[in-house]
Amino acid sequence: MATTSRTQLLVNSSVALVLAGLTTVTLHELAHFVTSSALGHSTTLFATSVDSAATDVPTNIATAAAGPLFSLVFGLAIVFGGRRWGAGFGRLFWMWLGFTSAQTGFGYLMIAIIAPVGDTGKVLELLGAPAILFWVSLAVGIAGTLWLSRLFATRVVAYSDGTEPSMRTFGIFSWLIGTGALVLIYAVTVMTLPADAIFVSMMGIVALAIFAPMFSFFYKRVSVPHEHLALRTPVIWIAVTVVAALVVILVLNRGVTLG
Repeated sequence: MATTSRTQLLVNSSVALVLAGLTTVTLHELAHFVTSSALGHSTTLFATSVDSAATDVPTNIATAAAGPLFSLVFGLAIVFGGRRWGAGFGRLFWMWLGFTSAQTGFGYLMIAIIAPVGDTGKVLELLGAPAILFWVSLAVGIAGTLWLSRLFATRVVAYSDGTEPSMRTFGIFSWLIGTGALVLIYAVTVMTLPADAIFVSMMGIVALAIFAPMFSFFYKRVSVPHEHLALRTPVIWIAVTVVAALVVILVLNRGVTLG
């Protein structure tokens, strides 16, 4: 693959990851928001959290569980059902959206044992779950993340030219750039949250695509045909991503209330 092609792959994949990450986080919070609102409670949607007026345990369990459950199911549906969607930038966007959404579900399973303020940890605490279930949650989360890494390795091999520089460009460098941009965007939105909520929110952003660099554990074990991506400088999608980031910072950061 020529250097220019690797550059296009880097730019397109990085932008696609940022847009997919913004979409993943917003959809995750919308799942909380819709659940709490549907159960009849005044609810405010923020960039990385939801403030519900609900005080009863069943509603709090349902609201907390809705986010990771939606993210996991939606993400896996896109990973498998949307495998061929799009041709260039679109293919990369749907890929990142599916994987980051599924990783969000697995990620909350992983951190339940150390972050009871997180969605899955909160559900387990409200249910009075025994300690063993927190360890089971951790194990499932780790296994799921490694499984996603194995699946992601097939995409890296398919979309690169098969050389290690090309695969690093796609699987590692675009991950670093995209994750760095997401961290900067969401850092602006969490400053007024409690310290534990800031920790969980930013951990989630950092780990949104943590499966990506771990493709290096698996790429030598996969054999898939090369898939050409019709890539060009994604000017329009860069603009869309900037607008989406501004919506998160200027609108969701202030909160949107229903009820």
